[in-house]
Amino acid sequence: MDALEIKTEAQLFWKGEKAYLLYEERDKDGTTTKCRLKFDTASLEMTRQGASHTRLVFEPSKEYCSDYHTAFGAIPINLMCTKLSVLESEETIKIRLAYRMEMGGQSLDECLVKIECRAI
Repeated sequence: MDALEIKTEAQLFWKGEKAYLLYEERDKDGTTTKCRLKFDTASLEMTRQGASHTRLVFEPSKEYCSDYHTAFGAIPINLMCTKLSVLESEETIKIRLAYRMEMGGQSLDECLVKIECRAI
């Protein structure tokens, strides 16, 4: 499994019971993708808008089907969330997300996402 680490500034706020994390990712070529995480302890929704657009929903033991939109068209993806944990303290929020992904009928490896938010 390949590892990718991204460090960036983000905005964190709450609306009702849900927390929102807004941030931007920059590719090697300078392309910017706007990202939004909407989460609580039971689910996480990831929306990415840039050169491609996608909305992914993760809830443990539930399958989610979506389209990954690219400049070349939409690719169907299926996700199965195997683990989601959200740990909150006074200084940090730590999110751990594990899921299996199938894209275009091809089964891919299990993915692991670790997110840590700290005040600066």
